[in-house]
Amino acid sequence: MSSIIIISNKFDISYIVMNNVQGNITNCEIYDMKGATFQRKAQSKILRKSGEVIPETASKIIYKDQDFLEREKTLKLSEEDSEKLKKRISDAVDFLRQGEIIDYSMLVIKFAKFSGCSVPSMYLYESTEEGMAYCIAIIDMLQQFGFSRLIEKKFKGMFAERASQVGIQSPEIYSSRMVTFLEKIFQNNANKIE
Repeated sequence: MSSIIIISNKFDISYIVMNNVQGNITNCEIYDMKGATFQRKAQSKILRKSGEVIPETASKIIYKDQDFLEREKTLKLSEEDSEKLKKRISDAVDFLRQGEIIDYSMLVIKFAKFSGCSVPSMYLYESTEEGMAYCIAIIDMLQQFGFSRLIEKKFKGMFAERASQVGIQSPEIYSSRMVTFLEKIFQNNANKIE
């Protein structure tokens, strides 16, 4: 990620330039996970009542945390990749917490390894599931925790079974919840994320 700041006499304009982590991946499953479970399921209008995906919409679905837990349960990674990813995510989450950043997500894209897709190597992880790979990155990291987010948290908390499962949280709770969720989804999680 790069940051460019342009200063004028009237106001400051900041531009953030980020990598496109998805590359040219098609025919894939995309998961946008925040570590929350309240209202964190794919929109039901693109799923049949049985839960089966309507074929023509499959590539347009952005699955959420609950979908991942139901469909995949864990990330299928080698122990080496699992440790490398845990460290990368732990460092990123800690950095974002210190900057009081919230509302970021872990993007997980699961795709066929030999599909001719081009993914930046820093986001590419080979799955232990035969013929599959993942593109994994932290995304959407530009939201600070301020007054309007505090009000949103309080409002949504009135409707959630557990207030801690609402997406919006203080940076400390948000980062802690994300790490706890990630520990659940690593196939080999003998070593906890710190």
